[in-house]
Amino acid sequence: MNKQEFATTLSYALKAIDIQAPQNIVNLLFSEIDLNKSGWITYEVYFLFLKYYFGSQNIVFKKNTQLDEGEEWLLALKGLNPLDYFIRLILDQLRKNFLLYDANKNLVFEIDEIEQILRTVFQLDESEVSYIIYSYFRFEASNNKFATFEELVAIILQIFFV
Repeated sequence: MNKQEFATTLSYALKAIDIQAPQNIVNLLFSEIDLNKSGWITYEVYFLFLKYYFGSQNIVFKKNTQLDEGEEWLLALKGLNPLDYFIRLILDQLRKNFLLYDANKNLVFEIDEIEQILRTVFQLDESEVSYIIYSYFRFEASNNKFATFEELVAIILQIFFV
């Protein structure tokens, strides 16, 4: 895949979440994953890029050695610029803390789990929790709705920082 194909497929993937990457960002991202600077990347590298940057998993290659969880986590942070490193630390810590409230371990958060996070982690009272659920989630507990980690973080950022 060359840079133009990368830009086209990246734009298509981002269109689903209503984001458009400017050309300078596409150039920067492509230059980071074109390790041998040939102007071409494999689809395997492209899919790893998608999983690492947009997925919910850390990408760690294990070769001939078994790394413990802490070593894998540090290896995944290696080479990040200071801002990306800081953001990754915060997101990984939030994910770890939020997953403690994922009672059924399905990696998404149902309404009761979201309410528990808001009460316990953010120490909100019942009226604040009810307002947030109504305003941001627009569903009731009986609807069997859920939020992914990324959706939950986006809403929490809106609540506390906008």
